[in-house]
Amino acid sequence: MLLRFNLNQVDLLVKNARIITAEGSYDGAIGIRNGQIQSITKNASAPSAGEVIDAKGNLVLPGCIDAHSHFRDLERSSFEDFESGTKSAAAGGLTTCIEMPTTIPPTSTVEGFQAKLAAANKKSVVDFALYAGAGTHNIQEIEKLATLGAAAYKTFTMIYPGREKDMMGIYPTDDGSFFDVLAAVAKTNRPWAVHAENGEMIEYFAKKVKAKGGRDLKAYLESKPGIAEGEATLRSGYIARAAGARMHIVHVSAKEVVEVIKMLRGINYFATAETCPHYLTFTIEEAARLGPYGKVSPPIREKADQKALWRAVAEGEIQIIGSDHAPFDKEHKERGRKDVFLAQAGVTGIQAMLPVMLTHVKNGRLSLQKLVSLMALNPAKLYGLFPGKGTIQVGSDADLVIVEYGRESKLSVDDFYSKDKGAAIIYDGYRVYGRPLVTISRGRIVAREGVVNAEPGSGRFLKPGPSIPLLPLGSFARP
Repeated sequence: MLLRFNLNQVDLLVKNARIITAEGSYDGAIGIRNGQIQSITKNASAPSAGEVIDAKGNLVLPGCIDAHSHFRDLERSSFEDFESGTKSAAAGGLTTCIEMPTTIPPTSTVEGFQAKLAAANKKSVVDFALYAGAGTHNIQEIEKLATLGAAAYKTFTMIYPGREKDMMGIYPTDDGSFFDVLAAVAKTNRPWAVHAENGEMIEYFAKKVKAKGGRDLKAYLESKPGIAEGEATLRSGYIARAAGARMHIVHVSAKEVVEVIKMLRGINYFATAETCPHYLTFTIEEAARLGPYGKVSPPIREKADQKALWRAVAEGEIQIIGSDHAPFDKEHKERGRKDVFLAQAGVTGIQAMLPVMLTHVKNGRLSLQKLVSLMALNPAKLYGLFPGKGTIQVGSDADLVIVEYGRESKLSVDDFYSKDKGAAIIYDGYRVYGRPLVTISRGRIVAREGVVNAEPGSGRFLKPGPSIPLLPLGSFARP
């Protein structure tokens, strides 16, 4: 139904649009006033406007949401900060970023959360929400972090050597306290995200592969087999189910995790899940040619894993696509040239995410409607941002991206706004069949043709409302 409201005057009108939502598509015009969508009409019935954008038949999608960003503020802002990171997002057609807690200081304390929020408020050019950490060391802080506006909580099931400083309050020291952590998160009624890897298994397999002389990216993959990801997911699921927490599995890379999601469903526990464009796009054979620049955690895996991920996307077992944007400079990648275990793990992918996923649409892997669900509607619902975000409807924030779809172009790291291009090399020269033309955030035109013109600090901090289940009623069943 097109004609919702028809005001005499709006601030901005997007006309001749092919409007794409999770429910379907139609032609029309979108009227924007005071940062919100005020009308959706047929083109002939569109209101007058102070400014008009002619979409010329191009696609108009809800502004995309990156549910998994690492922007590095405060002490590692030389790699990235909220200004460069959100400019990358805006150039890539994203209007909301949900930022992870693993920074220095981490957002696992009130002080750490407030410090990051202060920096983000000064720098962000699009709207943002913040994760909080949840671990043994900050159980007493968890409820306070919800009061400050944490959109969700994240826990690592293993600790990375040398990263204790930025992981304090984001990992359990034992399974007993793990239960207490999740019980505390459950009381906040916010989603709980798990980075699921079995550290003891990874340490064991890494020693074995290194003893054989393995130092390349395939050796790194051998050190982190799918069973290590699957086992940690299963254990986390059982503990979360008993504690009453709503588990969300981030950056799923292994077929074993897809199996575990189905196993948990069999005991009436429905976990939600996210995967990333690099897992859906590259296999270890393709990534191996990049050496340390192909290193990410969990690793890019085999073709069989990729097939399982695509099947899970199609079947609704994976409901969200996140970039896991994690910049590192060339120096931190190059140190792994001869020994990949010495390189930092991460991909700079936020600006590439939408063009890459549009290319998968072009190749028949998913529909445009499914893409909108994965990258806009579902993250908005899970993180308590709907209906303000994730949809095109009257009363919602005017977050839109006009997309040129189907025309071939190449990604170039030189065009990325990220401070550090090193971790972006995986996408350099990649052929895509879709690109953002105009990004609109709350009625503000923040980017045109990949050029960002928004002022730092113009983005808004989003406190979450109720989280909406992504699956049928009973999806978050508790024992």
